[in-house]
Amino acid sequence: MSPAEKKESLWALMRPVDLATLLYLLLIAAMVVLFRSGVDGWGWYAVKHCAAVLIILGLIRAAGDRRDWLGILRHWYPLMIFFPLFAEMNELVNMIFPFWANPWLIRLDHALFGVHPTVWFEKVATPALTELMVIFYLAYFLLIPVAALPLYLKKKVREFDHLLFNTSLAFYLSFIAFLFFPAVSPRVTLAHLQGGPLEGGILLGLLYRVQSFGGIHGGAFPSSHVAVAFAVLFTVHRCERKVFYALLPFVLGLAVSTTYCRYHYAVDAIAGALLGLVAVVLGRRLFLRWEQARCYPGRSIPARQRFAAPGESCAEAVPLIGEKRRQHAGRVESQAAGVQQETE
Repeated sequence: MSPAEKKESLWALMRPVDLATLLYLLLIAAMVVLFRSGVDGWGWYAVKHCAAVLIILGLIRAAGDRRDWLGILRHWYPLMIFFPLFAEMNELVNMIFPFWANPWLIRLDHALFGVHPTVWFEKVATPALTELMVIFYLAYFLLIPVAALPLYLKKKVREFDHLLFNTSLAFYLSFIAFLFFPAVSPRVTLAHLQGGPLEGGILLGLLYRVQSFGGIHGGAFPSSHVAVAFAVLFTVHRCERKVFYALLPFVLGLAVSTTYCRYHYAVDAIAGALLGLVAVVLGRRLFLRWEQARCYPGRSIPARQRFAAPGESCAEAVPLIGEKRRQHAGRVESQAAGVQQETE
């Protein structure tokens, strides 16, 4: 097999989420090198990202269309990389702008609501309500598997890929936003206005323990938790309505809990929800473009064209589109004949 054939076959095995992840890894590696004066151990980050690119490409090549454990890993690896990429923002968030944007967020919160929402929540806080909010907050870590697993088990490969792609966009757009608008949690900036720590039970202690391992300092705006949650919710609305209605209360509860638990300003949650919507709209357009390139290489087809029905592969969609076009042409001819008869 020639190098060109190998390149084409590797490209044919890739999915939109693969391309998004590879581009993000290379982008951050380039930014770390460019702004290296603001990053301790910048060389390690650049090498680590480039190594991750090679590992992902190797996984795609090795897995191919296999359905064994390697094939499973090939489909689900994004879930293993999203959270380490989130965690590394703890060290990279100030590499471009060595300041914090907290004053703007605090003033905007107060201008919109007339109060500091995280402080106001103390008026209604109870141990029971706190535990409920913690449930909503911790549910975030199960949202993607709960939404993706039914699609995977039903072999809805297209919908599964679309979900992971939209989710990846929500993650990566949030991370990039952190770099241009670094902000610290109100848990830190507004601590002097709080009457005391939240009172809860076992779940609150669990949340603090989870945050001690996976939380970052400086990734408040927008809320990536809310962005990802809404991206997942909006995506499953099109293909798994039962899952959508099951997740809806948890996603809405999560949006409130991020502020109640003092991890985000209220405007962070609002911006996160809007970013989740942007990720879904942008993701759909890019996904259709991807399918267009696969089904009709070298041809210009409107992005609004639905290239495959749920569960269909691109190859199956080609004859389907051809049949739809023939039906449309038949309707046009019938309408033209009718107009001609009326004229005569």
